[in-house]
Amino acid sequence: ALSLGKPFRDIESKKIIASLEKRKKKGRIVPVQIADPTGADSIYLRTLRDFNPEAKSPEFISQRLTKAGMRSISLAVDVTNYVMLELGQPLHAFDKEKISGELRVRRAGKTKSLTTLDGQERALGENDLLIADDNGALALAGTMGGLHSEVTGATRTITIEAAHFLSMDVAKNARAHKLSTEASRRFERGVDQNLPIAASARAVSLLCELAGGEYLGGASDGAAVKPEPILLPPDYVTHIIG
Repeated sequence: ALSLGKPFRDIESKKIIASLEKRKKKGRIVPVQIADPTGADSIYLRTLRDFNPEAKSPEFISQRLTKAGMRSISLAVDVTNYVMLELGQPLHAFDKEKISGELRVRRAGKTKSLTTLDGQERALGENDLLIADDNGALALAGTMGGLHSEVTGATRTITIEAAHFLSMDVAKNARAHKLSTEASRRFERGVDQNLPIAASARAVSLLCELAGGEYLGGASDGAAVKPEPILLPPDYVTHIIG
C-alpha cells in the first residue's frame, strides 16, 4: 500500500467470520484432531457443498496469481492461492468425499508412502509430519497435498484446511523430500498464528460467492499461542539503528 500510495486496510476478520456463520446450513462436516501437538498448535477445517466445479476463476484472481508468478489451475485451488497471497496463510483444499473419517495432524510412523500432487510417490520417514485420515496419509503437512484427495473437475463438496504448523517440522518435510513450495517457504519463515481462522473463512466465503456453494460449518483443534511481550524503551530502537 505504501509503495502505491494507497491507504492500508487490514482484513476485517471478525466481520468475515460472522457473515459466513450466518449463512451456515446443516450438513456433515469433517472432524479434526491434532494428534501430535509438537508439529502444530492449531488447525481449522471449513466445509462447503454444492460447489460448481465448472465455475471459472474471475479475472481479478487469475491476474493476481499471474503477477505473483503463479499459474491459474482451477477456481478452488486459485482461491486458496489468492488468499495465501492476500493474507500470508497457506491453505489446502480437499475433496471431502475422499476423506475417510477424521483428519489428523500426526507423524508418519508406520505409514510408508504418499503420492503427492506432483505425481511423485514419496517414501516417508517415521517423523515426517502429515495430515491423515482413517485410511492413511493425505498430505505432507505445510508442504504439499496428496493426489488421492485432490479437488478435481468432478468435486462438489470441499473441505478447506488452514493450520499453524511449526516452522522446523515443515522445514524438515521440505528438505527430506527436496520439495520447496509456496506453502513450505512461508511456514519455514513463520506465519501469524491468528491467521488460520480468518483465512479459512475468507477462502470459503469467496468459493460460496463465486461457485454457488453452501457453507456447512467447521471444526477445529488447538489454539493460537499468545506470544510473550517484549518490553523496551521507545528510544532504544533509534539508538541501535541510528
